[in-house]
Amino acid sequence: MQARIAQLCQDSMTMLARLAEEQSEAIEQAAMLMVDALVHEKKLICCGNGASGANAQSFVSKLLNRFEHERPALPALTLAPDSVTLSALAQDNRLTESFSRPFLAIAHPGDVLVVLSATATAANIQAVVNAA
Repeated sequence: MQARIAQLCQDSMTMLARLAEEQSEAIEQAAMLMVDALVHEKKLICCGNGASGANAQSFVSKLLNRFEHERPALPALTLAPDSVTLSALAQDNRLTESFSRPFLAIAHPGDVLVVLSATATAANIQAVVNAA
């Protein structure tokens, strides 16, 4: 078991090193886009399915609350439809709109959509990206 744990940790470190090497420019561009939106009093609208949705909520909580030091809250929210909205969408066979409908209702020009997804193939993820 310890060998398996060590291997998983090594795989994770290898993946993070590869990510830094191959995607640092794209990550920097995304970060600068978000910073620019916040500086210009726009908001970040985040979403994701399952564990990625939990990561989106965690990211937003760090923007709304303090992070490393005391500072004003930053305008960010997570698209996480409530059970009533989800059941209404399901009843009408419109679950693919679980993120896109609320996004279209609250987004303004200059706001930034932040999608966290392991695969980006879910229909509701593709719908919100198309809506943005």
